[in-house]
Formats: sequence, structure tokens, C-alpha cells
Amino acid sequence: MMSQQTIAIAQLGRATQWRDACLLLDRMQTASGLRPNIFSYSTAISACEKGGQWQQALTLFQDMLEGGIRHDIISYNATISACEKGGSMATSTDLVPGIARGNNESQCH
Repeated sequence: MMSQQTIAIAQLGRATQWRDACLLLDRMQTASGLRPNIFSYSTAISACEKGGQWQQALTLFQDMLEGGIRHDIISYNATISACEKGGSMATSTDLVPGIARGNNESQCH
């Protein structure tokens, strides 16, 4: 079930329907009782990137970390790319120290 929802989030992202992708991610938790994983969050972050929504991508990244989901290079890259494409280069460079440390702490502002 979760992989089907993650695939649906990815399809929405490719269609630049970032709002629907975020709604589906939220519904995974509220309606389905499923806990999104790193793949679910990364695909939703990528959907936000494609839709030019760097602030929403950053919010999802923070939600993922606060939920105890360990980041990976894909989630970092998608978040950094969303910030850069949205014109928030300073925010994207704030994420870099967390990559080097390899932990769930980030310098997001």
C-alpha cells in the first residue's frame, strides 16, 4: 500500500502537482495510518522542487527529520535543489554541514 502511494506521489511530482503530492503524503499518515518513509518524503520534496516550492520542500525536510526519519543524499539533494531553484541559495548552503556530518541535524532557517 505504501509503495503505491509513494509511486502516486512521484507521478504527481512529474506532473508538477506538488500540492496534491503533499496532500497524499499527509493522508498517508492521517487517513491510512501509515508512516511515510524516506522514499515517500523524498518524492514529495522532489515534487515541490519541480513546482518551484522551496519553502514547502524545506518544511517537508524538517518534518521528516523531526519524525525521526533518517535522511539520505537523495532527500538532501532534492531539498538543496528546491532551495536553489527557488532563489534561496543561502538556505541551500545551510544544509551542507548536515551532509558532511552525516546526521539528522540540519542548519535550516
